Amino acid sequence: MLWLNKYSILRPPKSSRDIQKIVEGFFECLPCSTVICLSFLGDPYASLLRDLLQYHPSVHAWMMLSCLNPQEQPVVVLLPLGPVCEDAPQNDVDDEDDNHFGSSGVIMDESGGKWHCPWGSALADDIVPVFKLILAENYSFCVVPLENMRNNRLLWWTQRKKLDQCLQKLLRELEDSWMGSWKYLLLGELSYSKKLDTVNKKLVHDLKIKCKMDVNQNLLRPILGSGKDACENEFFVSQPLLGKGCCVGGVECFDGRIPKISPEIFQLIVGATNAREEECMKREPIILVLDSEVQMLPWENIPMLTQQEVYRMPSVCCILAAVHESHHFREGIGKSNSVFPLIDPLDAFYVLNPSGDLHNTQVQFENWFADQKFEGKAGTAPTIEELALALKRHDFFIYFGHGSVVELLSLDDHYSPQGTPLSYLLAGSPIVVCNLWEVTDKDIDRFGKAMLEAWLKERSTLAENCVHCIDLVNDLNSMDINSNKGGKAKKKAPKKKQAEMLHN
Repeated sequence: MLWLNKYSILRPPKSSRDIQKIVEGFFECLPCSTVICLSFLGDPYASLLRDLLQYHPSVHAWMMLSCLNPQEQPVVVLLPLGPVCEDAPQNDVDDEDDNHFGSSGVIMDESGGKWHCPWGSALADDIVPVFKLILAENYSFCVVPLENMRNNRLLWWTQRKKLDQCLQKLLRELEDSWMGSWKYLLLGELSYSKKLDTVNKKLVHDLKIKCKMDVNQNLLRPILGSGKDACENEFFVSQPLLGKGCCVGGVECFDGRIPKISPEIFQLIVGATNAREEECMKREPIILVLDSEVQMLPWENIPMLTQQEVYRMPSVCCILAAVHESHHFREGIGKSNSVFPLIDPLDAFYVLNPSGDLHNTQVQFENWFADQKFEGKAGTAPTIEELALALKRHDFFIYFGHGSVVELLSLDDHYSPQGTPLSYLLAGSPIVVCNLWEVTDKDIDRFGKAMLEAWLKERSTLAENCVHCIDLVNDLNSMDINSNKGGKAKKKAPKKKQAEMLHN
């Protein structure tokens, strides 16, 4: 087996010391944000673990949750999974009320088109089967003929809202039954948390002196950083400490075998949490690495993560390669480096309505793109050569059209996993924003416009408040640029013009 370490392939390790060096190098290469890996384990592993650990027969599968951060000891949790017993989407519509409603009451395509599952089959289908039904219902909404939707607008929106509520309920159930108190491990590191460092060190000292307990300081950080509610849960606090970062979750749900720490230790930890509660709770992003059995689920929308900045990547090695590639590229073009890849949203190229049949979308965005001085094509598809050149020359690529941009490219996907987002990532794109399932054109138009406006506004605000930019303007204003030949000094650029110069 070959190992990837610091972006070079090494020979197989020959000793435990070699393995230690590889592991240390691996963690040194991780980005500063926490990487959270989620993997499902089905049979025969599920049955073996259930028997070995003497769990209830209702455990159909297991989920391995690993938290990786270069500043902390890794935490690995094995969580038992039972089926999520959520009812299928229901409605009160009678099939006879309208010929365009299918057996489930959802407006159907006149051709009777059915939704095809893009992942074939997966373990998630057995333990959360209702999710596929929700996606099938959603597809029916997206393919309804425009004329039928206008005639049944109120009914269409009523059922859409019911379907949204069904998905929200499913995600709450998934978080509560699968994650339990371990859901707090999904939160990112606290930003600029000097007080957390101080409290953490003091707690390690107090535990050693008062309780004769040696605890790895890095293992306490995710516990203290999880928040007051989490740290008041004795089970959540006990297992990582007693298990040295390797834990089996869900015990409290099945037979009450809760590992205990002394009341004195527990109170010290609760007190340390209270000591830093007034600190700002802004968090760093997290990066999810999901295996093929779980990646179709919308983890970003479980209640615990709705206020958390979340990214996905296909593997940890892809994260390392993307960060390395971005650093190498930016150094090559003379741009400043950063821990995360930087993207200038004004350096954009767009492909808008290449099929020519999304008239409303083109009307909404074409002039707006022109106002932002974006380059691109509207109403027609670019050639492969034009598209390839645009992807090389610009930071930001925007696509508004049917399906994915794969229709415009010559892609040969023969290996699993596959898909357009992966093709972009493997080609060096630092980030891809796309949908997990079908959406209507009006929904995605509203969302896309809001996202772009928010991003451009943030970019403008950052430039205006940038200390380096302000210092540069002040330096330029204070320069004496009168020529020795008696020429007049150049006029000072107005503030609006200065802002434009900074953006450029």
